[in-house]
Amino acid sequence: MAIQPPVIHTGYDIPPQPQDPPSSQDVVNAGIYAHRVELAFGKDVVPSIPVVPNQSSSAMGGTAAPSVDAVAEAHKFHHSVTAAKAAEAAAPPWFHTAMRELTDRLDRIEGRVGRIEDRLIATEDRLIATEIIAKIAENARRGEGKYVAVPNARGEYPVSQGLPALTHVDQIRALSTADVDRYVAFYSSPGQPAPSRSIDGKKHFIANEIGCIARLL
Repeated sequence: MAIQPPVIHTGYDIPPQPQDPPSSQDVVNAGIYAHRVELAFGKDVVPSIPVVPNQSSSAMGGTAAPSVDAVAEAHKFHHSVTAAKAAEAAAPPWFHTAMRELTDRLDRIEGRVGRIEDRLIATEDRLIATEIIAKIAENARRGEGKYVAVPNARGEYPVSQGLPALTHVDQIRALSTADVDRYVAFYSSPGQPAPSRSIDGKKHFIANEIGCIARLL
């Protein structure tokens, strides 16, 4: 809807009717008009001019200065033109609805991805557990040596954590106290009962974790 400028005598031409939607020049014109009305408000009389836009502004006698209500109308006109210009530059009404729908859809996708990640983690845990059982069984079959490396419950391998390889029962027997404690920590799981405090008890714990059934002592 087009915005009509109020007819107020200021000694200057009334600005032309703004476009629909208003242009940047329309906003400037409305601001200048409001300012000129304010200036005329402080005078006793102002020159009378034709109120038709773009006609000559030659003086045609005098008329009373604008009232305070006229000043308010001029500012209201300026604000209306500015607001209409801002609304024209703003996002269309459908944009916010579309963004809400997109956000909701992304939230649902994120929820599904989270559930898939949980299932993948559970599957990975089962695969690790299956690998541990298979390798422990294989090492038990090998007796005293040529053991394969057995991961811990987190899927980590001893050598990758800087631990010495254990491929024979003699290597378990020869472990230093420091390496025994590191192996115990490597294979221990939260909530698992702590092994014996003795070095021999800890070595038995390690042997059991890798599937060594040979006598250590």
